[in-house]
Amino acid sequence: MQPIVSIIIPVYNGANYVADAIESAINQTYKNIEVIVVNDGSTDNGQTRDICNAYGSQIRYFEKENGGVATAINYGIKQMRGEYFAWLSHDDMFVPTKIERQMKSIINNNNDKDCVCFSNFEFVNHNTGETKLFDLKRYCDNAKIEDGLYPILFGLVHFCTVVVSKKRIEEVGLCNEKLRTTQDIEWLFRLLRKKKNIFIDEPLTLVRLHEEQGKRIIKEYTKEQSEAHITFLKSISDDEIVHLFGSKRNYYWNMALFYRRDNNRPPFEYVRELYSKTEREERELKSLEMVRKKMDSFRNKGRIIVFCTGQYGKSLVYEMLSKEIEVDYLSDNNPDKWGGEICGIRIVSPNELSKDDYLFVAKDDPKEIIEDLNNKGFKNVWSYVELEKMMEDVLPKNIPAWEVL
Repeated sequence: MQPIVSIIIPVYNGANYVADAIESAINQTYKNIEVIVVNDGSTDNGQTRDICNAYGSQIRYFEKENGGVATAINYGIKQMRGEYFAWLSHDDMFVPTKIERQMKSIINNNNDKDCVCFSNFEFVNHNTGETKLFDLKRYCDNAKIEDGLYPILFGLVHFCTVVVSKKRIEEVGLCNEKLRTTQDIEWLFRLLRKKKNIFIDEPLTLVRLHEEQGKRIIKEYTKEQSEAHITFLKSISDDEIVHLFGSKRNYYWNMALFYRRDNNRPPFEYVRELYSKTEREERELKSLEMVRKKMDSFRNKGRIIVFCTGQYGKSLVYEMLSKEIEVDYLSDNNPDKWGGEICGIRIVSPNELSKDDYLFVAKDDPKEIIEDLNNKGFKNVWSYVELEKMMEDVLPKNIPAWEVL
């Protein structure tokens, strides 16, 4: 018989969205499920209660005093009859095959049925209906995605994509009720750690973007997030660091870049200080020499250009220069930026570029720009992610200051 999967939906004042979440849960193609809805003390004059009660025996409905998402999740876990757990936020939705796809992967995983199974997801704009795929493979390869800590350190896992066994939850403990805004990442850190997990390369969860989310932003989020990541940094062992990154310096450098792009200064300063205390290894110097030779082979055919000069572009330029890799020019489609400079490197119009130049597009989602440049006849167009993969074993002498990086 198929294992029971308990889908737990914590809800607070969710009358506008909770019906969609419930519908997506009860209509799963995997039939051996229970749907538990925990009303965390909603103050909407019973609207949330009425919507949930309309589903009758299709769901198990509970109410409790308001205590935050973590308390609602833990309450639901204590009620669950299932062997596996899935969290669905009241404003998000599962695709119909989500649980079936994940349970099939877990059941077929002979090595460990108590691993965490997670997937890609799509953002859905509530007003326009437009969707945007969040594809984990844009950021790292499959081996790193499934290898314990790596995806959670870089914020790549959305908890509503997760299916995990109750046994694994019992091993690491429940959601931390002291955290009101970062309970998900802290819990994921414990669940994913020291596990070979399963990644499904499909968007199985729809994460809704809507205006009401702004009302739920809590001031302590930034503080809690910083504290959580510093705790992660302190708790990871040397063996885990070497396994994931090859060396401490590589670990500190990659984390510093992530924190700077995420605008999270306290853990950035923490790893920057640690980095300065570690010595440069011989293998780093060999990696630098290899990348320089690669870039020189490019430069024999054309110039090295960083295309797009926003935050990603600036960060890429600083990274290349700090790693002693030369940049010939910068370019941008915005005419207002032409003639400007970053680190003394001139920003030129795309019309001044040669079709033989090597262009590295520094944009979060570079696909459209890469296609446009290809259509204009540029033959050598790369995404910044491809360049960073090439440079990942090359480390700077020191991590630049926050204001510079």
